[in-house]
Amino acid sequence: MPDLTSDADAQWFLRVLAPSSKRTILDVGANDGTLLSYYPPLSHVRMAVEPALNVTPGEHADHILNGFFP
Repeated sequence: MPDLTSDADAQWFLRVLAPSSKRTILDVGANDGTLLSYYPPLSHVRMAVEPALNVTPGEHADHILNGFFP
């Protein structure tokens, strides 16, 4: 799993969180993405941080970072 404190991961996060017309929802410890499923994808950018591999992009999250904060 990637260490989210590394420079490359920080740069990726900043690019994805760049301002847009949609609201960004960030779920840290997303598990299966249940919380993100309540936000419509047309008006929200749904991001998940989850070390497990059971969340897939498009199902409940638009972007997934499979990692953890040490």
